[in-house]
Amino acid sequence: MNPIVQVAIFLAAIALVVAAIALARALGRIARAVDLITDANGPVAQLVAEASETSAEVRQLVVKLEVISEHVSGVAESLHRVGDRAASMSEAVLDQVEPPIESAVALVRGLRAGARVLAGKWVQRHEESGNSGRMP
Repeated sequence: MNPIVQVAIFLAAIALVVAAIALARALGRIARAVDLITDANGPVAQLVAEASETSAEVRQLVVKLEVISEHVSGVAESLHRVGDRAASMSEAVLDQVEPPIESAVALVRGLRAGARVLAGKWVQRHEESGNSGRMP
């Protein structure tokens, strides 16, 4: 037989042995996993029961949150109405207060302007009377 064919047959035999060992290990692991699953039926059932209880508690919490959100919406609506009323009241107050204030400001400006004119005339007259008696 050709030496290359012999080496190929030898390598194929080694590959089959390695594959058989890997298969045996995998089967051992599968057997252990099956044992764990069959032994864990009690804990799995307990986990399912706990998950059901937790789910029921979450549902109750969601219902309570819905009630709270309805109350919060009502409070927000009330605050919105109060804000609207406060805005309309402040607008009414400004409408009542603003015209007299504007009139008072205009009066003060007019008085200042008049006083400025009178003071200017008085200064001018005083300077003219002071200069008329002097000789340049």
